[in-house]
Amino acid sequence: MINPFLITLIALFMMPSTDGVPKFTKLGITHVIYEFEDSSVPPPHHRSYQISLSAEKLHIVVDSYGDIIADKEFPATQEQLDGVLELLEKSKIKSGKKKESKGCTGGTGERIRCKNADAIVFSGYVYHCGGADYGDMSGETANIKSFVIGLVPDFEKLLDRN
Repeated sequence: MINPFLITLIALFMMPSTDGVPKFTKLGITHVIYEFEDSSVPPPHHRSYQISLSAEKLHIVVDSYGDIIADKEFPATQEQLDGVLELLEKSKIKSGKKKESKGCTGGTGERIRCKNADAIVFSGYVYHCGGADYGDMSGETANIKSFVIGLVPDFEKLLDRN
């Protein structure tokens, strides 16, 4: 016979947090993908990028309206991946009901996706426009952006706006 206390303890461990923030460190995540979509500015100044992080490598692609400016890979570690996962929790990143922008244009967007070996286990998007946030993701995304770009060697050089 299984101990009822043990069943309760397991059930509590498996439940999501009460604030709706996923337990990123408990989902078996193997990849975190952070995307930044720049605002609508002339091509010499427009830079969007995608940074994909696993325990083995960091891959960054920088583009200007679809034209690839940089495509680089760097070694990464499990500690770096764990750092991002812990920060996702601390920054209260979560997805929820989508908030429509109702015509606001000219803003920037951020997307975060987390994958395990089998599937995407988290996906969220936020559009920052006119001093407000729209989309289905909330939390302190600026923390994630700072941390992830901090992992990229010579990040600013990869944006090369000249």
